[in-house]
Amino acid sequence: MVRLSLLAALACSACTPQRQANGALHLLSAPVHAGDVSAPWWTASGDPVLDHLTAEALGREPAPVCAAPHGTFGQRLVRVFHGERAARVEAAAQAWDKAGARLTQARDIGLAYLRARAWQARLAERMASEAAIRDNGEIAHFRREAGLVPGLDEDMAGIMVGLASSDLDGARAGLDRALAELARLTGKTQADLRTLLETGQGAGIAVVADRAGDVDRDAPIEVGGRPDLHALEMRTLARRDVRHLDAAALQKQIASPTQPWAAQWVQALAGAQDAVRKDRGDLADAQVLHRDREDVVNRADKALANARLAYRNGMAAFSTLYVAEAAGLAAREARVESLRAIGEASVQLWTDEGRGEVPGGAPCD
Repeated sequence: MVRLSLLAALACSACTPQRQANGALHLLSAPVHAGDVSAPWWTASGDPVLDHLTAEALGREPAPVCAAPHGTFGQRLVRVFHGERAARVEAAAQAWDKAGARLTQARDIGLAYLRARAWQARLAERMASEAAIRDNGEIAHFRREAGLVPGLDEDMAGIMVGLASSDLDGARAGLDRALAELARLTGKTQADLRTLLETGQGAGIAVVADRAGDVDRDAPIEVGGRPDLHALEMRTLARRDVRHLDAAALQKQIASPTQPWAAQWVQALAGAQDAVRKDRGDLADAQVLHRDREDVVNRADKALANARLAYRNGMAAFSTLYVAEAAGLAAREARVESLRAIGEASVQLWTDEGRGEVPGGAPCD
């Protein structure tokens, strides 16, 4: 009981029963309602390909609608705990359950999409690196023929080309695996997905990462859009042992839970807030890491340019160029992965905040 009281204290502002403008009581302090028009996260992500894939996949099933088994509500569920039929309440709660399942599906698609985009970007980096390494090999060949360097340089260049080709094969295999998973989640073929990824304009991991913006770890946590909390709220307020309580009685029970329903609510709300708090931390950490990797890439690119120039002018050994090429590629691929980490943390944050669909049809609240 001490643990539950602590959770209640930590989440007090969000779990205080509120009377809304329509006269209904809510356990959520800022719930969303049917008819709210804020875009779901996949539309707000700024990536048109991700938006298209997600919306198309979700469109294969009917959108959640708050409708009773035998008709619609007609009016808002006002003071649901004072006499609305249990079947109507459960129908609305099930609409939020469905919205939650679709939000999870959208998250899975988003994460798979970011993995595919990351492999696509890494493949592009490796292709560019292989082309540069082949150029280095040609230079080593000409310098050996001119008697300027030993045959070892040309041998090392051949090894580098072989390793680069193997890296390309690995990236292609990674992209194939990512596309297979994305195809499973979206119902599209890998060929169609490959075309979308290759032709989509204004799309990619950098677009999603940029949309995340700066993270304020200490900003108030709002989880009023979470479908799971909406469903639990409706079922809680419709309970026989709850629906007769007024706001003061609800607040007293939630502040110091003695009933299982109150403990369940407090734990669910605290868990949702903890998830958002963790997501914010993960996103902030990923952004810091990415800034560091951007700096590493800038330094690696300068070192690589100097190494290439020095080798061509006969002022550096081929081994120096070998190390610079490998370091440059590793730095650029690490930057791709840090962008992916930002995107993944953003998608998880938007999901845990409940930035999905709001059930349509008759009012859900």
